[in-house]
Amino acid sequence: MHSVIWVMLLYGVVMLCTALALGVRGAYHFTTSYGTITPHIGLSYLINLDLDAYEVKVNGTTITHNDAEKLNLWALPVGVTFSSNIEAGAWQVKPQLDLTVTANLGDDEIDTSATFVGVKDELLFTTEVLDDFTYRARLGLEAQYQDSLFVGLNLGYTGSSNFDELGLSAIVSYKF
Repeated sequence: MHSVIWVMLLYGVVMLCTALALGVRGAYHFTTSYGTITPHIGLSYLINLDLDAYEVKVNGTTITHNDAEKLNLWALPVGVTFSSNIEAGAWQVKPQLDLTVTANLGDDEIDTSATFVGVKDELLFTTEVLDDFTYRARLGLEAQYQDSLFVGLNLGYTGSSNFDELGLSAIVSYKF
């Protein structure tokens, strides 16, 4: 369980979002002569994602105002990880591939109302914040030298019907 607080600064706008997330994950490791196969399933609940109301001001005049919104989201990720442990002298090398599909349920749209200077009526619109399904592939390589040096490199892709995201991460740590 953890709590998240985001602050967004955009054109002098401060928007505070808070959320409480709960989750559980189960996995089982099958060891084969080629490596380890790990099917996994999880369930997480993002409770009361609270998006505060905000307004945009230019020269001290409010030009737009948005109302607050609250969301509750469920995510059900199902996937499989393929990994192997390779010994090369004092090095332990672990390549891995993870494939996951996530079903997203709950409040996946935000109904927003906004007012603008010079516009008499309030504008109402709906924004989809989360697709029904997302899919992810992550390819990684970790290497550890004895108990002191650790390096890792991951390339990941996450996509859905409305977005694609490609990420690269690296980590190096040394214990002395």
